[in-house]
Amino acid sequence: MFVFVLLLVAMSSIAVAELNFLLLHTNDMHARFQQTDKYSGICGNMTSGLCYGGFARLHAEAVRRKQEAANKGLPTIFLNAGDSYQGTPFYTFYKWRIVATFVNLLGMNVMSLGNHEFDDGIPGLVPYIKAVSTPIVCSNLNISQVPELKLPQLTPSVVLTVNGTKIGVIGYLTPETKYLATLQNLEFLDEIPSIRLEAQRLRSQGVNILIALGHSGYPKDMEIAREVEDIDIVVGGHTHTFLYNGTTPDIEEPKGPYPTVVTQPSGKQVPVVQAYFATKYLGYLELHFDSNGNLKSFDGAPILLSGDMPEDTVILKTLEPYVQNMSATTHQIMGYTSVLLDNDNTKCKLAECNIGNLITDSYVDYATRHYPTSEGWTPAAIGVTQAGGIRASINTKTNSNHNGSIPLEDIMTVIPWGDKILILNMSGSVLLEALEHSVARYEDTITGHVSEFLQVSGIRVVYDMARPSGHRVVTVSVLCADCSVPVYKPLELDMYYGVVVPDFLALGGDNFLISRNVTNTTMFDVVDYMVFANYIEAHSPVYPAV
Repeated sequence: MFVFVLLLVAMSSIAVAELNFLLLHTNDMHARFQQTDKYSGICGNMTSGLCYGGFARLHAEAVRRKQEAANKGLPTIFLNAGDSYQGTPFYTFYKWRIVATFVNLLGMNVMSLGNHEFDDGIPGLVPYIKAVSTPIVCSNLNISQVPELKLPQLTPSVVLTVNGTKIGVIGYLTPETKYLATLQNLEFLDEIPSIRLEAQRLRSQGVNILIALGHSGYPKDMEIAREVEDIDIVVGGHTHTFLYNGTTPDIEEPKGPYPTVVTQPSGKQVPVVQAYFATKYLGYLELHFDSNGNLKSFDGAPILLSGDMPEDTVILKTLEPYVQNMSATTHQIMGYTSVLLDNDNTKCKLAECNIGNLITDSYVDYATRHYPTSEGWTPAAIGVTQAGGIRASINTKTNSNHNGSIPLEDIMTVIPWGDKILILNMSGSVLLEALEHSVARYEDTITGHVSEFLQVSGIRVVYDMARPSGHRVVTVSVLCADCSVPVYKPLELDMYYGVVVPDFLALGGDNFLISRNVTNTTMFDVVDYMVFANYIEAHSPVYPAV
């Protein structure tokens, strides 16, 4: 089944014989309803002009670009490639309801599902699909055994009629989703044959232009562009890929050109696009098709949604009560501690500390629970974080109202950054270098100038500070990840280890170079303090030792 949607445009002078239009697109918005800092974490000062993105700015810029295109005689199609769920306390507190409210305000034409739309299972997805006004597409789901998903709003494809030309939008979603959520009897099919079958069906019904819109990651997007003969454009998500040509507007490093042009065996060229994540960029591509539906030319670039751009006042006003209510909710109790979670006098900068152990244990626990692997018991048995990222203690004994309880606001005070967390598959030699770097300036740490000391989980390391800088690690053993019974083994320099880190370290913060020569990267879609809060909630009362 598919849906015909009439896309109304204000102009009538465009000839039906050919079609030029503007494609706006987003992906992986991850509940960034408010503007963020440059790392897509929480922006500490919302009025500083140094924040990025957010739904209000995204919408304002989309409206402006649509009007600009209309003035040039171009209709606009606005697409989203999934993962609007998860990533900030907004989603944690309000779940699908807040996502549906603000997605509806964006006025997009078609959306795909992302894997995180399944984070709360089928019961957390069905009301969202019913509530959104934007059609949702996915061609590689077999919902025959899941009657709850047999909804008119969820179809394999949608057909938009733009100035008399039919444009088909076919959805897809990574089958890896089945490993990331409890999905009952939902079956995921391979993307390429599913898209190909739907494309052939639409072509047979006179659809001129076909767009694949989905959430399987940049490599799969390019494979779809290469292998599905009838597809003209691929709009993707999932890997948070930043594509760009020339000098980049901010800190992101491009993974490829925008668009990435894939050449099929026939010689047909298919552009592939993504727009990073977290509403920091709005994808922008002008496309020009001839009367036979052949793509003749294209031009565009992702638009950085910087702090000097206006925000939509309606969205800001709608968001206000959510912000106010969430502020009250930060007093909610996430769990309990039986001991002082100690960073007194910045203790974590100088030595192992129990709150550092708890934080890094939570990183490993999240990787183990949410990213299962067939090779061993976890994809990452090691977690690390820089001591400077731990900003406070949780000392409930000094507050008679707490009685050992831990409110969310305490957790957010300890880890205020809103950093993303990711798994890096790094060599033992890189890990050793990181440990050396963490104590290279230990003397300055004592005097309070630096805070590079690493807090760790799954590592036993002995330092000798009397040795010269760069040679202070005496022994290192690491917890094995691919063993049936976890044990500590000596670090092997040529072996690769899954290590969970905050993106501050992955991006080279504190001059750590841990991203060199990594063989694989897996980004969590939950910020650091929520990983920590969820761990405390699941394991209370906590009583970490050193």
